[in-house]
Amino acid sequence: MRRILLFLLLFLSASNWQIIYTWNSSSHGIVAIIAYDLMDTESRNKVLDLIKHHPRYKEDFIDALPDTSKFWTQTEREQWIFAQIARWSDIARGFKDEMRDKYHHSTWHYINLGVFPNEKLKDEFGTSLPSNTNLIYNDASEFERMNIMEALGYISEQFESEATTKMEKAVLLCWLFHLVGDLHQPLHSSAMFTPRLFSKGDRGGNSIKVGKYNLHSTWDWALGGEREISKMADFSDAIRKDEKLNSIGINAKEELNFNRWLEESYSLAKSIAYTEDVRDTVASAENSNSTEFPSFTMNDEYKFNMEEAAKERVVQAGYRLSAILDLINL
Repeated sequence: MRRILLFLLLFLSASNWQIIYTWNSSSHGIVAIIAYDLMDTESRNKVLDLIKHHPRYKEDFIDALPDTSKFWTQTEREQWIFAQIARWSDIARGFKDEMRDKYHHSTWHYINLGVFPNEKLKDEFGTSLPSNTNLIYNDASEFERMNIMEALGYISEQFESEATTKMEKAVLLCWLFHLVGDLHQPLHSSAMFTPRLFSKGDRGGNSIKVGKYNLHSTWDWALGGEREISKMADFSDAIRKDEKLNSIGINAKEELNFNRWLEESYSLAKSIAYTEDVRDTVASAENSNSTEFPSFTMNDEYKFNMEEAAKERVVQAGYRLSAILDLINL
């Protein structure tokens, strides 16, 4: 069975921290534009034709076009559609009532593989994690409780099934774009666990305070928040002209296995996101009598390493997405 996946990017300042739960919309959009730029016309048109079957194509795509789109070229309009496909799963988060129940699946965005502050607290915690860490979709998977790995497996099967309608594929296409991006964000692969403060996990860094925000949101916004289509397209163009990043992207296209992408993110989570300083901060809070969640102060070295890792992961996601879209049955 062919596999699928995607991610995001942006090369700007890390000063705009905001609290959200996935890579920000501009980053998802940039990943999608990277993929667009790498694809040939035939492959692009298959995506653009399929998304027209989306049940909310008029409301969330055509009517959502900004007023400035009347001045855009055809390429800019198509790039915006690609970016909107990648963002749609977060847009669905804001739907109401039955519409939200139908299209929003909160647990699909992540998997919480375990990270611990130190070996002592790991031993005290035990071997059983209170989270769904299944790596394979099967008939026993609960639809509304699936993690990102199960969701991607489900999406893969649905694209291969002749019974899947164009409308269903159009919705799944949005989730595919988005989850490929999410899986490349290290803090969508893992969570910190401790016996007391984080007995159910720190929600991928959402419970570790960083200034007014949190660790997860700082990673989401590590590369800024540009939304203008021309600037996102310029960034995609710059990446492909950067020898190092282009090489990273080309090499990434040779590895299209979801499990390997998870391993990459999990490794980065343990080495770059949950650094020794972060783990020591959590351990100190855990060993105190405080009920407050720990607060971590980021230094320049942490920010630099985070931004470099985020750039590379977005590049890998964009290149991999282009390869996946050339393979799947649209």
